[in-house]
Amino acid sequence: MRHALMLALAIRRASTLLPPAAPTLRSARFATDASKALEQRFDAALRDDCGVRANDTVVAAVSGGVDSTCLLHLLARAECRVKVVTFDHRQRGAASTEDAAFVRRLAARYGLECDTHVWEGDKGTADSFRNWRRRTLLETEGDHVATAHHADDEAELFLLRLARGARLTKIVEGMRMRKPPFVRPLLREPKRELRQYLEDNNEEWRDDASNDDPSYGKRNQARLEVVPPLDALCDGGLSAKLDNLRRQAEAVQAWIDREADTLLAARRSGALPLAAYREAPEPVRLEVLDRLAADAAATDGSYAVPYAVLCDADAKLCGGEAAWTLHLPRGVLLRVGHGALSCAEPPPSRSVGRIRIDGRLGHLAVALDRGLAVPAPANEPLDLRPRQAGD
Repeated sequence: MRHALMLALAIRRASTLLPPAAPTLRSARFATDASKALEQRFDAALRDDCGVRANDTVVAAVSGGVDSTCLLHLLARAECRVKVVTFDHRQRGAASTEDAAFVRRLAARYGLECDTHVWEGDKGTADSFRNWRRRTLLETEGDHVATAHHADDEAELFLLRLARGARLTKIVEGMRMRKPPFVRPLLREPKRELRQYLEDNNEEWRDDASNDDPSYGKRNQARLEVVPPLDALCDGGLSAKLDNLRRQAEAVQAWIDREADTLLAARRSGALPLAAYREAPEPVRLEVLDRLAADAAATDGSYAVPYAVLCDADAKLCGGEAAWTLHLPRGVLLRVGHGALSCAEPPPSRSVGRIRIDGRLGHLAVALDRGLAVPAPANEPLDLRPRQAGD
């Protein structure tokens, strides 16, 4: 009995000397059935739709807002390795810097590596920021790049494309959950579910005041003033209805793609016989035109001809003129002659120089071909033109 008592005391004393167990990152008392259900859907989407496997490295783009904060919490409990990347755009003073600091603290809480990238230029545009973030994410070593796009983003994209006048299949064409190396495991989840998840688990996030200003770009206007009443009209099912349209559009686009492939196979030396073009259905003709122009533009895939321009070009192609040339966006030339049509890349630029702005000194100068620098006149317009006779 005495030996047993001494052994029990020794075990108890030894247990007090052991380091405490690592704290759980999410207290079980905050867990709800809705939270567990979201975690299960996220795990399935990450594995089955995004193709992320155990021990893959996922680069997570995290801003500190509701969407990306929820993404980080969900990724941190997944089986993959996670590397966090955040961006300080330096456009909102201290708030922008504090957002990045919040992300670093959250990543550290999970023991995750976090890279902070700071915008070095002056005031940028939405496109310049987007290109900077994309380029940086692609340069970060990893197997996948995860973004926090969700179902509400698809609704906004639908409205923006509708306002722009895109083709039917392009309007309802949704974002893909997987477009290597990018993955979007939250794409089928509405934003309210992400916010609820954070609230249920007593987690914080950062709010960007500019996101609540409808005058701050068309996307904000769509998100704040158009999507809510539309969603209410659909009894909260706008995302599901758009998803139904997307699946129908995919089936239509698959048929258009097959027919366009067949028509383009009839090309001879890059030119497509007009007779074959005119016999095709209109949606196929427009797809063929779009592809020919994109091939000629030789861009990164972002080139697209506006729907109205495609329709005007198609009407002209189906007319009776024997030979003509039409200028498409970015200088692409649509040519018709000898009973065939073709698209040619834009001619080389003939500019004599380029404008260089020194943001630190506020000086403007023109660098000419022969290494000469000509100061621009102060407060007066500066015109550049190709060299002419007598220059």
